[in-house]
Amino acid sequence: MGYGARVFVSPAIEYTNDTTIKAFVDNAPEGEIGVFLEDGTLKSTALTAGQRFFIAQKRDGLITRTPVLAFNDIFRKSRTAFEAPVTQVTAIGYNGSTGSMSLDFTGASSTSPKELSIEVRDTSPGNQPFPIQEAHVVVTSATADEYDTIAKIVSQLNADNDLAGYMPDRFVKAEILANGALTELAEDLTVVNGSTIITAAGSITINAGTLVSIRGTIYKVVSGGTGTSFTLDRPYQGASETIDVSTTVDQAATMAYTSGTTELGIRLTAILPESHFKVTVKDGLADATVTAIAAWKLGSGYGASVVEMEKEGIFFDGVGSTANAAFREDYGYPTLFASASLSYNLFFIDLAPAILPAAALPNYKQEQIQRIIIAAPTGATTPDNELKTIFGV
Repeated sequence: MGYGARVFVSPAIEYTNDTTIKAFVDNAPEGEIGVFLEDGTLKSTALTAGQRFFIAQKRDGLITRTPVLAFNDIFRKSRTAFEAPVTQVTAIGYNGSTGSMSLDFTGASSTSPKELSIEVRDTSPGNQPFPIQEAHVVVTSATADEYDTIAKIVSQLNADNDLAGYMPDRFVKAEILANGALTELAEDLTVVNGSTIITAAGSITINAGTLVSIRGTIYKVVSGGTGTSFTLDRPYQGASETIDVSTTVDQAATMAYTSGTTELGIRLTAILPESHFKVTVKDGLADATVTAIAAWKLGSGYGASVVEMEKEGIFFDGVGSTANAAFREDYGYPTLFASASLSYNLFFIDLAPAILPAAALPNYKQEQIQRIIIAAPTGATTPDNELKTIFGV
């Protein structure tokens, strides 16, 4: 990710209590980390001027470690406590409590069409020339149904009909919001991400053309009636689950809807926490309300990012080069300790050891930057406290 460093990721395990590197080699469980002085003795108190040390970790029964480092060469050290990322969410039109699409199809006809356009640009670093998800719908009737029109826009944004996979990868998902009155279903509802089929636990009646609200997002039933299986007009964008109607309120419901009266909106949610984007509304949507529901924040130390950091770190450390090889099981590959389900505090240790290339005059000194990143899980079982003490951060 543009930052060369030795990477150590601790599993949920305490700092070592082996007092020497020899004992560490013999006894340390997988993933355990220790900081040792040059003579091989364990360091558990603060490093001080003049001391030389190395960091070691047990991996696959072997020891991976840094070279011997000098405390005096450290020019920057810091600890960044875990901070949860915030995924960007932006609404166009109705945002769940207020806002309007400001749709007006008056005068629309085949000879005088009205156009509705949305562009969503990925502005995340490293994504130049900034991918775009866009939608463009032409309305040719003054009595066009507003939901059907918005549904076409959302389907284009989500590339629902891109069966051949020609469209670029999505960075946002689009969902419809509305303020119609809800009537909770009498049976539990099972939904599957990416599927148009919804299943009820028992027989219920939902006729074709009815709008349903699932976890606050709106779909139209295109194949229904009385039964336990119904087809939506678009693939469901939420998480796969069964909604227990006895413990929720209006999370699986039918919705009253009148075109031109019921407020509609489009909610755009970044698919990855590190992504952020810019929304542009044009033509017949130029007056639509655009609301930042959740402003993007990168955060620090969330599990998925540490997983990727460890993969990159171990690859460039020279012990992960088989990770992408065919038949890698035949060659073997290193154990990875990062977990997407954990959160981490991050330690950054930067050193600038001096090199004297020649003794002849004029003497000069050359410095080569070395960087170390240690990720320690938050919680009770972690080397976090010991590392804070040792490095004084």
